[in-house]
Amino acid sequence: MSCAHVSAIVATLKSRNPTWSPSAIRSAIMTIVFQQSNWNSPMIVYGQYLATPYDFGAGVATMSRP
Repeated sequence: MSCAHVSAIVATLKSRNPTWSPSAIRSAIMTIVFQQSNWNSPMIVYGQYLATPYDFGAGVATMSRP
């Protein structure tokens, strides 16, 4: 199901940045991050550590509870 969504994101990025390589587009997608969880609380990694930008974006098992 995500293929259509990712394809749309790639098409949008490519149309706005026609000189970007596939690697640049992949990097842009993977480094998009959110600072808060779905519960509007800070992202917590492994249930105890405050997440840094290196912990999310490309995906990591994060757990955040209110």
